[in-house]
Amino acid sequence: MIELHQTYNRKITDLLSHQMTLQRFIQAQLTKAFPQLKPIDPDVILVNTYRTQPPAEPVLISTQTLSQALINKVAQIHVNAVTGSPNAEEHGADTQIVFYNNGPAGGAQNTLEHQGSLLTLAQNIATRFPEALSSYWNRSPEGPFKQPSRLAQLLGLHRQMLSTEAALRFEDGTLSETGKKLIDTAFQYPTLEVRERELPAGDRPGVYPIRIDDNCANGALLAGCFLITRSDGSSAEAPYTASDTRSIGLDDTTGPVVLYTPGEGFEEFASAGHAREELMQRINNGGEKANQLLKSLPVSVEHSRAPQWGDDLLLGFAPVTGDVVAQTLPQLLQRQADEVNDAMQYGFAEAQTATQSARTPSLLSAETVASVNDAADLSLHFDGSNALLARNEQLNNKLQPQWLKELTLEQETTYRELDEAEHKSLAHLQPLLGSIPSLNTFAKQLLAQALKVKLQDRYPNAQIDPDNVMVQITTQPPGNSGLSGTQNAPKPKIDNTSLTEMALMNTAPWKDNSLTSTWTARVVDANANYLLTLDKTFLEELISQTDVGGQYLKLLDEKLSPTATSDEAKALPNAWKELQKARMAKDAFITSLDPDAYLNKQKIAEQWIKATLEHDDSTTWPIVKGASIVSHSVAVDGKPVQGMLVIKPTNHPSLVLYSPDAPDGRPFREIVDEDQLDELLNTAQWKTYMDQRVSPADRYGIYDDLFLPGISRWLKTFAADHEAGIRLNPIKGSISDSLYMQELELLRARALVQMTTSADVSARSTVNKLMFAADMSQLLLSLTPVNPGISALTRLSKAALRALRASGRSLPRLLTQPGQWGAVYTDFAMAASGIPLLRRTRLRPVFRAPAHTPQQRLAISPATAGAPSHHLAPVPVTLSEGLPSRIPIQSPTPAHTAQTLNRGDLGAHALDNQLLAAIPVRATGPQQIAGKWLIRYTDNSGINRPYEVSPAFKFESGYVNVVNPQTGQRVATLLSKGNGEWAPIGLPGGLKLPDQLRTTIGRSAVPVPATSVEMGMSKTIQGGESTLSTRGLSDCSALAVLSGWNGKTYNTRTLMHLQGSNLEAPLNGRKGFDAVRELQASLKSGDKVILVGGSLSESKIGLATTLSQTDSSGRQPLLDLISTEGVSFEMAGASGVDVMADGSYTLVEGGAGTVDDAMKKWIIDFAKD
Repeated sequence: MIELHQTYNRKITDLLSHQMTLQRFIQAQLTKAFPQLKPIDPDVILVNTYRTQPPAEPVLISTQTLSQALINKVAQIHVNAVTGSPNAEEHGADTQIVFYNNGPAGGAQNTLEHQGSLLTLAQNIATRFPEALSSYWNRSPEGPFKQPSRLAQLLGLHRQMLSTEAALRFEDGTLSETGKKLIDTAFQYPTLEVRERELPAGDRPGVYPIRIDDNCANGALLAGCFLITRSDGSSAEAPYTASDTRSIGLDDTTGPVVLYTPGEGFEEFASAGHAREELMQRINNGGEKANQLLKSLPVSVEHSRAPQWGDDLLLGFAPVTGDVVAQTLPQLLQRQADEVNDAMQYGFAEAQTATQSARTPSLLSAETVASVNDAADLSLHFDGSNALLARNEQLNNKLQPQWLKELTLEQETTYRELDEAEHKSLAHLQPLLGSIPSLNTFAKQLLAQALKVKLQDRYPNAQIDPDNVMVQITTQPPGNSGLSGTQNAPKPKIDNTSLTEMALMNTAPWKDNSLTSTWTARVVDANANYLLTLDKTFLEELISQTDVGGQYLKLLDEKLSPTATSDEAKALPNAWKELQKARMAKDAFITSLDPDAYLNKQKIAEQWIKATLEHDDSTTWPIVKGASIVSHSVAVDGKPVQGMLVIKPTNHPSLVLYSPDAPDGRPFREIVDEDQLDELLNTAQWKTYMDQRVSPADRYGIYDDLFLPGISRWLKTFAADHEAGIRLNPIKGSISDSLYMQELELLRARALVQMTTSADVSARSTVNKLMFAADMSQLLLSLTPVNPGISALTRLSKAALRALRASGRSLPRLLTQPGQWGAVYTDFAMAASGIPLLRRTRLRPVFRAPAHTPQQRLAISPATAGAPSHHLAPVPVTLSEGLPSRIPIQSPTPAHTAQTLNRGDLGAHALDNQLLAAIPVRATGPQQIAGKWLIRYTDNSGINRPYEVSPAFKFESGYVNVVNPQTGQRVATLLSKGNGEWAPIGLPGGLKLPDQLRTTIGRSAVPVPATSVEMGMSKTIQGGESTLSTRGLSDCSALAVLSGWNGKTYNTRTLMHLQGSNLEAPLNGRKGFDAVRELQASLKSGDKVILVGGSLSESKIGLATTLSQTDSSGRQPLLDLISTEGVSFEMAGASGVDVMADGSYTLVEGGAGTVDDAMKKWIIDFAKD
């Protein structure tokens, strides 16, 4: 059930992520205007304006880039839309506009032919992007088979996902049978007419949208939110007539009820009044939950809401005649169009201001693109991740032990204070981590600088982007000598990659007698003009000397070194340690409430924990009742287990184990003695837990690489002798220092198992001196050592939902990272299905009352305290005043009148102007003064004042929450413009849409004739030319085995859809291991095997993991299968595959594609280790 929900949600997010983006739209308009150019960079096309006075030569009036010209035109069009002025060309009949671009290597300018005028092009850009979005949703996808429109597909998938969510929640006990029946009935009879025709009065549920009072007769809809009641207010004695008003009030007569909101999913209440009260409190508490509800209103209504607008909810409910799920779509599309127009108006107005400064503006500036694409994003309304978080929260509450459900108010308050302290520590650490650049950015900077130095003499002014330097690698495999002695030369293999990608390849140095290759690189400047071609020698020297991997490790050393002496360098390690202390303090408090954590009622072990946490003297141990309390690290085979501690007195056999994110969720526990500790840690779950927390260095054979000269000398002090088994080692120094070193060693080891630096190559190979750095895009994800993950008490913002979908944050990878986003789909799905958990959500109280501390709107990693309770006081009965049963909804229009930017009225929350009077404005973000984070902002009053912002921000996100300095309540969310100025998030807002979201749309159609293979099934075809097809590969994989080549086709063809890529999972009712072994026995030379990893299992590590599976006898059937002599093997990544009778195959578009030979060898070698 959980996988089905994930499948529907992925299809929905695929549809959302494939809609038109501003970049593609503007490129399309430019292509129409300049059909001879592709791609088109408006920053390098020149627009010259001439005054014509025949017979004299034309006189040049002005020169500007096409970006500048279009920015001014588009901004003026938006102003004209407000003033009602006509759009006209700026120059009269005596002027002429000519478009140019520069010739190669500074040659003469080329005149460009164009279609249409500059004004027409600007009008299209200014007004037609919403039309392009609307066209995307209302058109059917192109393809050989007729499909419904994308809007119809979205509605169908959304309805299926909601039904699946209801079934899942009923199955795991978070939805009652009554609630499930109400949902099923509402979906079975979706319209008012059908319900009243098919169901009897008095036994008929009511279905109602949620509205707020916007001073209009009908109220404004909260799109996507609806209420299902047990009764629609009618009865057998008093059925509704055609003229009756079908509104209901807030009393108990129509309950129980089910409320649906995109952020919380399905919730049950005793009455409509209780549901309204809960929704009102949720809105008034603020935070991301309230923001999501706010974003479901029409834009004009949103802008007119006060910060606490929960009281605007209408005191009654009136049904719509149509489908309550479908009726929200027109409003959401209208909202999308309005938000996009607001964002474009604001973005181009800001860009026009930049044209008057020294900066050179860009038509596709990062700020404008980010805000417009964010405005077009519909994730908050249709992505099901937040509903799953809410379900996990309910299930977590249900599964928590009874003692956590019965805490006193004082205990709840203490927990909230400790939780808030942890989150504040995390908020302090996050911007420090943000100062470490990604490896890709770091590599580009190094390579660009190296190229500039090497080409300084020939091209001193050239701006070269390593991403645009394409390297062609031609590989010639060694030939085979036949009996006649002639040499059979295989065809060379040609690969193309960017210079950046080449420097980030994870390729081991070649050995003697290996493949022969040649490299050539075509270099262009910033204007795409050809400069020169580089040969292999130049590239070898460039990559080796640049040493991206070694330099990046050096950077990490500088940023993370525990031996740093300067205040700036010590800031990050110290912030990490403070976060660790805050977490352990909260864990200790939870343990103090646990009746089973200690062996006796005296809780002497609690004193050991308290003394250890309070003692920070690295020269002596704390003393309890005359005995020293010694802290130990836990080592497995000589390697420390990250984060684990054993606290043990010198005069007592008992000990305390500290194990964050333990398999059973308990952080501290008292254990009788070391024998019992060994017994616990040798169980299967604890072995898995510890395996994830020890250095992988030895396993990958690079342990010695950790201590290469010049690289992390300080790590030597942490090297452990290799001793078998589990051992306790007394900690020398402070506990926080030791835990930081453990975290750091694990981080560095994980990086180095994927990395080969120039020093490594020199040490290992006498043939090549090349450095190939690792793909460390995941490295910084693990830099937050104590990450509370997604709090069950908050919800994901648009940016967070996009991050969840983005490449490199796939769910299978995150399942192995405690506290990360995989918890959305795994925490309790596994527990409910009886599969043992490798980790469990940390123990936390089930609060009796909602926290009144306002939640913060977090852009990436939400983590706040406070959850609204469903145990609410009775609500007075108040009937609504005859609301109409239908609300007319207009279809979205492509163009929208520009509005004046509303910057809000925040003066009441401003601080003393003297706080920032003598401090220059920082372009990078807030400034910390006297322990508070402050910004300057100009609201509608036009006065620039200082304001306090929540400390829970990230520098790289650009978001801040302005808070009331007395209450801490969020009053506005702003977005940095990068120059010390801020824009209100309610208008443009948002983060840049990641390019990695370009994934496939839905489930592609299966070709005909074809045999479809569903998940967990295997099908075999004998003879014929039929195709085998499978779809929906996510964390699954497809395995095709083809045998019996007859010169045209393979006579026997088998296709398996391996559930979860796991051979232990059932395949046609038996283990996949057995099926693979049988197939291997039938293979012979000339046969073929194809492995296709799904969209969540197609990474090189994912494919290697699939191949390396070991059965109960210690064999690896998949590796044995592909190693059969004479059998060819191919690998690929996609969400589906069609395997033809001749052995060819077609991958569903959007995946990683076919794996090349070099990568295939790496994957197989990795799987064999």
